[in-house]
Amino acid sequence: MVASSPNVRRREDVLGSRRIFDAVGAACIALLVLGVPCASGAATIRVPADQPTIQHAIDAAVNGDLVIVSPGTYLEAVDFRGKIITVRSEQGPEATIIDAGGTGSVVKFKSGETRSAILSGFTIRGGQSLYYGAGIEVAFSSPTILGNIIRDNRGCTGVGIHSYFGSPRIEGNSIVENATDGCTGGW
Repeated sequence: MVASSPNVRRREDVLGSRRIFDAVGAACIALLVLGVPCASGAATIRVPADQPTIQHAIDAAVNGDLVIVSPGTYLEAVDFRGKIITVRSEQGPEATIIDAGGTGSVVKFKSGETRSAILSGFTIRGGQSLYYGAGIEVAFSSPTILGNIIRDNRGCTGVGIHSYFGSPRIEGNSIVENATDGCTGGW
């Protein structure tokens, strides 16, 4: 029977710990390549305290950040621009409105956003499109759209939410009083 030296045992523990650290590091790098944040160093950006508009906050954010929007009506259209972030209202859709004023889709997810790109707690209104997605346009993306009121938008098809080559998670939203407008053709 061979006695194990305490130094030999300690070296095995150190090597085992290093293997675990290397594996965690490799997994973290793989997640970053896929656009998934792995560190909890996420920032919270407040609108309008830190950034004057929702779009400015999105532009300033990096993957994993949280954008919190104070109550009010924000006259703008927003595009997530591929960011894997959460944009949520502080007090819910009755108190926080994004109104595009007829300038196009109110919210766009068109750059490969994943389920970790989250829009939550807004009234989405005032979108107008000759084609589709006047309220929320999803193309080649699969975001999460939770707890919003999508209303008073006008377009040809998919007026409230339109998804093209995407698989969005759409849950707990109220999609009401949107209208088709400007469509041509025999249908």
